[in-house]
Amino acid sequence: MSHALGLLRRAIQLVIIAMFAVLIATVFYQVIGRYLFNAPPSWSEELARFLQVWIALLASALCIQQSMHLGVDYLLYAVPPRGRAALEVLVHLMVSGFLLLLLVQGIKILDVASVQTSPAMEINMWYAYLALPVGAALMLLESVLKLGESLRALRSPA
Repeated sequence: MSHALGLLRRAIQLVIIAMFAVLIATVFYQVIGRYLFNAPPSWSEELARFLQVWIALLASALCIQQSMHLGVDYLLYAVPPRGRAALEVLVHLMVSGFLLLLLVQGIKILDVASVQTSPAMEINMWYAYLALPVGAALMLLESVLKLGESLRALRSPA
């Protein structure tokens, strides 16, 4: 399973890199169109916005995996190691619960999005809104894995 997980994480990284490259090229094209030709393409801002959402949600899963999300950790270092492990279990349970809710609601919103069209690019909004359940599912996977690590740390003798 760890090999498959490594492949998934690497695939996510590559997708983020590709999306970021397209984002940079799109914004550059928009700036050139606006300031050199006084005619920015109508679709560029919308594409940039959709790419930013996708990048943020995909990268959030990698941030959870690497424990890079912002957090208030004053209490975490004020308690002994077993208390720290218990607090981490609690945090990962709460984060996982929220992400599960986000996943379920993200799937529900796809029905509404599937009948909408983006104004500039005229694509089905389902593609833009799909970022929410995909990102939530990937973050949930990483959060559950972190929860497992915290539970093992809690069970181990201190």
